Amino acid sequence: MMHAGITCVLASLLVVLVAASDSEPDCGGKPADVFFALDSSGSLSSEDFEKELRFTQNVASVFDLDDDKVRVGLITFSKTVTPHFGLGDYKNRGDLFRKISDITWEGYGTNTGEALNYLHTKGFAEKNTRPGIPHIAIILTDGNRRQMYHNHNRNTALHDA
Repeated sequence: MMHAGITCVLASLLVVLVAASDSEPDCGGKPADVFFALDSSGSLSSEDFEKELRFTQNVASVFDLDDDKVRVGLITFSKTVTPHFGLGDYKNRGDLFRKISDITWEGYGTNTGEALNYLHTKGFAEKNTRPGIPHIAIILTDGNRRQMYHNHNRNTALHDA
């Protein structure tokens, strides 16, 4: 059974995506750097993790993948962060979806703080992103965390990235 936190996040994101596509027909085709961070911890079941993977594929299916359009990266986090691919590594949906399907559930602790730190210092590092292009992090988690991400300066830096 899916945890209420993930259900809420998934439902909220789905509503935002549907509202954007219905109310802003010209928003398609805009460039963006998008990083998915998926909770792969033991507080989720393997079935819930599979739902995260399918949701990620569904969201990514609306992106126009290319170096001058949308670039996608993905990490999972449990007791540590596991980078699976960086921004722009996949330009073909079929290859991207196969890679996402191959990701396995880890089932340990939930280190959300390390995931946020990775996105700030590596995923969205200046050398990996394009100037003037939105940086979007889509974080799927049940909300249970092992460590808090207390550093206000890092939170602010991640928000401003």
